[in-house]
Amino acid sequence: MNILISGGAKNGKSDIAERIVRRMMERLHKPLYYVATMMPADEEDRERIRVHRMNREGAGFQTLEAGNRILRVLDLPKTDPGGIFLVDSTTALMANEMFPAAGPGFDPGAAERVPEELASFAARTGNTVFVSDQIYEDARLPEAGAASRDLPLPDLTEVYRSALGKADCRLAAECETVLEVTAGRVKVWKGEFQCDI
Repeated sequence: MNILISGGAKNGKSDIAERIVRRMMERLHKPLYYVATMMPADEEDRERIRVHRMNREGAGFQTLEAGNRILRVLDLPKTDPGGIFLVDSTTALMANEMFPAAGPGFDPGAAERVPEELASFAARTGNTVFVSDQIYEDARLPEAGAASRDLPLPDLTEVYRSALGKADCRLAAECETVLEVTAGRVKVWKGEFQCDI
């Protein structure tokens, strides 16, 4: 079963996703993979990664680093595409793809490519939990010196937010279950889900 978990930043999405995939592993007896998409840019990112790793320690995860081109992890010799995957997060993956550290400063093709790669990942695995931040719902911020909060954000920010929204819509269509996490509480938008995790 493929599941999309969306919600605001630091609302408990990753914790809930980890509990879901561990339950899937107990039920299906398949290998468990954590697909890490964050490419650390500063000390705060490195600390966040350290805490996530510490929380997963001893839980049976094999970590696969995929800051971009997510489908390539399914072709690694150590990966069983029939396993259980936790992709955390599509937000970081889209940012890495649209604004690569090496090469051009902006890849406009990522907005179309990434949603299709994520949908292909779900179709090939069949047991993936995707985590995404709902940053496309944030209020628009004013441009420098502007008085109104209704002015558009700089173009690239809006392109990124729109692309992430499209990726979530594409995944929501592909996944059997869609959940939203707010303040650690789960709301089911699609499919069935027992909230006793």
